[in-house]
Amino acid sequence: MPSKVEEIKMNPIEENKNTWNFIAGTNGLHSTPIESIPTDSSKIIQQLDPFNLVDFSSFDRAMLIGAGGGNFSPLYSALGKKVTLIDISSEQLKKDRKVCRDNKLEVDCIESSALDIPQLDILPFPYAFMAVCDIYFPSVVELYQAIASKLLDGAYFYAHLWNPVWMQVKENQITFPSKEGFMQEIKEEDGLHSTYQHIHPIEFLFGGLCDVGFEIIKIKASKSDRYKNDRITPAYHVLARKASTSICR
Repeated sequence: MPSKVEEIKMNPIEENKNTWNFIAGTNGLHSTPIESIPTDSSKIIQQLDPFNLVDFSSFDRAMLIGAGGGNFSPLYSALGKKVTLIDISSEQLKKDRKVCRDNKLEVDCIESSALDIPQLDILPFPYAFMAVCDIYFPSVVELYQAIASKLLDGAYFYAHLWNPVWMQVKENQITFPSKEGFMQEIKEEDGLHSTYQHIHPIEFLFGGLCDVGFEIIKIKASKSDRYKNDRITPAYHVLARKASTSICR
């Protein structure tokens, strides 16, 4: 009979959900809601898309994935978009509901794993944004397939993705083999909670987009103030477009 640790390694999604509910309760990183929403739409767009990759006039409905915490959905809603937010953490979603309610904005929150998007009773979207959550799934290709299932042909997909090279140079991480690469256990400060993060090789991280029918338009390396001293960029911002058939095979 497998141990608890072995069970978590085989299916870490539920453990990650519990940990994110804990993080939300502590107002940790990515769980502190936005304090004020700019009245100038250009400033909102700069916060959402610092590299000016997205044409925000090209869509009126947006599916946000793994973006709970009270930061992204209020900004998209303030731009006049009809927002559907999908996040596995109920506590993260509470923050979005409150921020939107306090600012008289609307958001449709759905508590769900991104892998269950194909089963959701929602219409296909012209645009999707994914915060950094690819690392929480054993197969990033299966994640892309789930997202593509609820996107219209020609829809844009804007994603934030961790750099797998940067993930591997961090110190004091416990690493296990995983479906497409490796998985790390990242302990929270309390020492009792952990997230389990998957390191996806570039061939899956970017090539997987092409395999499921996306055309990659642009990739930008991102480095926030928190990681300004890192020698390797921690994340990528990727804009892709869903084609009716795969164009990269």
